[in-house]
Amino acid sequence: MKLWNLYPKADASGYWGYDCYHGAVIRAKTEEEARKMMPTGDEADYHWEDSGQVIDYNPWLDANVTVCEPLTVTGEAEIIITDFHAG
Repeated sequence: MKLWNLYPKADASGYWGYDCYHGAVIRAKTEEEARKMMPTGDEADYHWEDSGQVIDYNPWLDANVTVCEPLTVTGEAEIIITDFHAG
């Protein structure tokens, strides 16, 4: 098992707004498994309507708009995950 850090790419801001996940750390064997485990929130796969056609799209499965990298003990010091509650 590995720990995987999932987060949006900086240039993919159009997929995220309020009341949705903006990243997670997940324990899984593979990147594919980690991406599939990522919850999508109330949107249940992010639905869009385009020219009257409903499009189901989960950006966590798309490596073009999200990053899924294994966490290692090497590298620069950085915050990986925080838990902030507003209100």
